[in-house]
Amino acid sequence: PMADESHVRREYGLKLVDLQTLHDLDAIVLAVPHGSYLHSIQDIVTRLKPKGVFIDVKSVVPADAIPSTATYWSL
Repeated sequence: PMADESHVRREYGLKLVDLQTLHDLDAIVLAVPHGSYLHSIQDIVTRLKPKGVFIDVKSVVPADAIPSTATYWSL
């Protein structure tokens, strides 16, 4: 929700997709702790497949917020 879609397409040649379309993910990397992500962390982590990995680069998400079926990595 923080990236400008036209900028991302022009600079990187990528098309952004809505979070709601993502399911059964192998991994999620939370690199920037924007409030919109932190407020919806429970919804975000449900998009992981069992044994998926949640990587918290800034160590802002409590480990107990991640389902026991996932692996939690933080720096």
